[in-house]
Amino acid sequence: MKKLALALMCAMSVLLIVSCSKKDPTTPETKYPTIKFVNEAGLISENQTVQLGDSVRFKIECIATDSKDLLTKFSLSMNLKCELLGLDTTMTTDTVLNKLTTFTFDSGVLEDLILPMTVTVTGTVTTQNNLTATKNIVITIEDPALETYDLEWKRVGGQQQASGLEEFGLQWTSNYKDICASIKPVDGALFFRFDDVDFEAVTTETALEIVFLNGDMIDEFHEISCEQATSTFDYVLGTVYNEEMYLIHLTKATVETAPMGTTVTITGQWK
Repeated sequence: MKKLALALMCAMSVLLIVSCSKKDPTTPETKYPTIKFVNEAGLISENQTVQLGDSVRFKIECIATDSKDLLTKFSLSMNLKCELLGLDTTMTTDTVLNKLTTFTFDSGVLEDLILPMTVTVTGTVTTQNNLTATKNIVITIEDPALETYDLEWKRVGGQQQASGLEEFGLQWTSNYKDICASIKPVDGALFFRFDDVDFEAVTTETALEIVFLNGDMIDEFHEISCEQATSTFDYVLGTVYNEEMYLIHLTKATVETAPMGTTVTITGQWK
């Protein structure tokens, strides 16, 4: 009887274990798709800063990790932010996939990037069971800072041409009838005057372009006296010459009289 009772207890233990295992099955692993920006030569695959005028290209690779749950949709969104223009907008496109195991999106070359801004590129892939994976990168388009240089324009006596103006496409070959410097553009140069522009506040290439877009073109500038011993002023001028823009800040003039003739020197800065 004792052996029978022991056998029955062993049988009950086995049934109990089997019963418990059936009630607590292992949960299958959810297999999400994978998505990544491809890291190859010539491609942007992570956050990166580029310069105005640069070109970029990126490629996104999507893979179904479950052969029974294939890719059905790919979405690409690009959020553009530009403080200079108060821009903050997002563009999104969707691509329907025909139950693919892999899908690659190639942006092609985005050429001559303009405006200082950040571009957040986001790729999202979806499977037929509505599982998704997302990846993004941020491209920062940087606005290069302008460097400031000193300038000196000088005309001695009856010289035919003053020195220091050639780079800017300007000439100063005579003095105005009321004894003021007469400065004009050479052929092929555009000449501007900016009465409301703060020279120091124009610090980037984009800001410089905006200044010129809103500037007033002039044919001649003759505001600087050629008879006062020393004079200070705050004139902001500009030229476009040989496809370059020059912002010019004239701040001081000195006049020195000598037997060889009067020397007039104009100084300031340019960007």
